[in-house]
Amino acid sequence: MAAVEPDLEGRLDRARASAASKGWRWVDEMAQIAATFAAAGEPAPFGEGAATVYGRYPRPGSAQSQSR
Repeated sequence: MAAVEPDLEGRLDRARASAASKGWRWVDEMAQIAATFAAAGEPAPFGEGAATVYGRYPRPGSAQSQSR
C-alpha cells in the first residue's frame, strides 16, 4: 500500500487526531442528517451511527475531557 499511498499511515494519524479534538462538533449535524433521511423514508442508521461515534469525543473543557 505504501507504493500507492506513501503517507497513508501519517494521514490516518492526522485524521484520527483531528476527529478526537473536534469530533464532538459533528454530533448534532449527524443527528439532523439521520432525521432528514428518516423523514424522507430513507434509512437513517449512518447518521445515527456517526452521531454516536462522534459523541464519544469529549467537548473541550467538559468533565469528560478533564479526565483524559
